[in-house]
Amino acid sequence: TQTHLYWTETAYPDPGTIRRLPLAGGPAEIVYISPIPLARVLATDTVGSGRLLFVDGGMPHSHRLKALPLAGGAPVELALLPAAPRRLAADGTHVCWIDAEAVYGIPAGGGAPVPIAAGPLGLTDLTLDGGDAFWTEYPGEAHGITGNVSKAPLDGGAVTVLAADVRSPAAVAVAGTDVYWSQAGPLAAIEHFAMIGSVPRDGGTIGVFAAGITALHAPVVADNQGIYVADGWTVKRLGFGPSAAQVLATTDDAVAGIALHDGTLVWIGGPFGIVFSVPTVGGTVSLLGAVNGYAGAVALDAAAAYAVGGLNEIHRFPRTGAGGGLLTSSGIVDALLPAAGETLCYADLAQNALYRIPTTGGTATWLAGILNSDWSCRLATDGPSLYWITPSMAAQVPVAGGNSTTLLQNLPADPGMVLPNSIAVDADGVYCAVVLGDGTGAILRIPRE
Repeated sequence: TQTHLYWTETAYPDPGTIRRLPLAGGPAEIVYISPIPLARVLATDTVGSGRLLFVDGGMPHSHRLKALPLAGGAPVELALLPAAPRRLAADGTHVCWIDAEAVYGIPAGGGAPVPIAAGPLGLTDLTLDGGDAFWTEYPGEAHGITGNVSKAPLDGGAVTVLAADVRSPAAVAVAGTDVYWSQAGPLAAIEHFAMIGSVPRDGGTIGVFAAGITALHAPVVADNQGIYVADGWTVKRLGFGPSAAQVLATTDDAVAGIALHDGTLVWIGGPFGIVFSVPTVGGTVSLLGAVNGYAGAVALDAAAAYAVGGLNEIHRFPRTGAGGGLLTSSGIVDALLPAAGETLCYADLAQNALYRIPTTGGTATWLAGILNSDWSCRLATDGPSLYWITPSMAAQVPVAGGNSTTLLQNLPADPGMVLPNSIAVDADGVYCAVVLGDGTGAILRIPRE
């Protein structure tokens, strides 16, 4: 039964201290004071009445693995280590550790280190279970570099790679018949692919045990099958019930915008403005084209994808991937939306206006004006009408042209000018997600007549 939490306190070249804290509560106490620095690794096992395993040393001292009886007494040296350890693990019959390039083991009573697996680079974690050692390895923290989750018998035998090409594998654990690992670290925080993966301990299908959405202000679209999120450098799908996020695609840059139409997703990555598509159920990722300059909004209809580049250019890319090019140039295009009648609507913040243009190109037609103080605009349509929301108001206008109708006005402004208001529409109402003046938010529903 576990009764205490143990930790090391050490700062090279000063002597180290091991302390413990009762899990039931109470003051911390000193367990051991080392005359030399301690490595930042600890483990316990059940040999005798229980032991605390630690490593002391560091330049100019050798690294020595020692066992301290929890019932009291002096530490006993078990092994001289060939290099600084990164993790320790024990199961009562073996004591194992990893350094930067190998997995080692010794009998619980001590002995010369024996390599269990030599050659892996960037070993990150280790655990023992059922006569096997399980570890994660990851040679570097950079885009596109992957690692493995592996195992090998403690008494010798071949290494089995349970999961290959894993992005930033970190911690590893075994429960029952499955092995679990985390995908974490600085790169996962940047690219937002963090998750907990799983695989049967004897090998098999790799699964996602837990995953979610980690990016702030992530673009989102939805249909009756799920919710699709541009989460950092990944495109993910969430079901409507309790479920882990499914990664549909990974990219080489942060996703700037995402759009959905009839079972297909498109997204645009910035700053290079490359447009891709993928089926909403997953599958082959297709390259549709690239815009000029920094990536902006993206939209999709039955025939083509539309994307903003360099703030002022709208490009059209057929869904077949053939051709594509400049549709029109404007001022500062902040939103795109295909509408009925092969029409593309967009918001131009430089011209303080909404326009429509044929999806095949031609002359843009003015639809409505917006305030020159509005720094963002989002669009929605129900077919005959175009709806929009800015930081100050929400309104609608016929796509074919005509008088506009104000739905909301004098909206409180986001004090940080960070989060744009957003809008959606269905047969029952118009829905506005509004950032309030205190930084909180609200979703407002306007019934349709």
